[in-house]
Amino acid sequence: MVKLLNRVTDTNEQLHLWGKSPAERPAHAARSFPKQQFFLSGSVLRLPLRENEMKGVTMLTHEEISSLDEILQRHNYDSSSVIAVMQDIQRKYRYLPQEALTYIAHELHLSEAKVYGVATFYENFSLDPKGRYVIKVCDGTACHVRKSVPILEEFRNILGLSEDKPTSDDMLFTLETVSCLGACGLAPVCTVNDKVHAAMTPEKARELIQELRQEAANEN
Repeated sequence: MVKLLNRVTDTNEQLHLWGKSPAERPAHAARSFPKQQFFLSGSVLRLPLRENEMKGVTMLTHEEISSLDEILQRHNYDSSSVIAVMQDIQRKYRYLPQEALTYIAHELHLSEAKVYGVATFYENFSLDPKGRYVIKVCDGTACHVRKSVPILEEFRNILGLSEDKPTSDDMLFTLETVSCLGACGLAPVCTVNDKVHAAMTPEKARELIQELRQEAANEN
């Protein structure tokens, strides 16, 4: 790296490094990026954002960028770990923000199309914001025959939600249906942030929403 770089400027947020001319650059060094500025994050040599990439990233706060950098560092900025990186991002935000995808695409040297392709291919990833409590109602065969539909309808009535509007206006609840939760012996079931609630009824649905609202109020 000493042979590759000949100018270093230390700032409060990052180290900026300028590469040597293509003639001076070793054969193994970043040929595809001649005369571009580099900066060092941790032990990883990275390129700065291009103008078109800045459009999304400029909406990220310094804290959000630091948080994304921490996630990327845990995975050593390895592009083959893009799924694991996106899982960590969704775990933090409950969905995949567009600005975050733009940022990690650049940092992992992947195209945005590639990153979005992964995000839309896997059903567990969401590009839409979700509520604090994600309720999943099973409508598989075992749950359906044990009347999961009235439970789903009760949740929707209480929360003012529908198939076209799965998330409440206060961003507290998101209601989804799934084909199976793998707990057929406990049917009908639902989960709240992956915690299983067994033998549900419309009455239990109402009680559950009251408990969650009280929990949210106590934490605010």
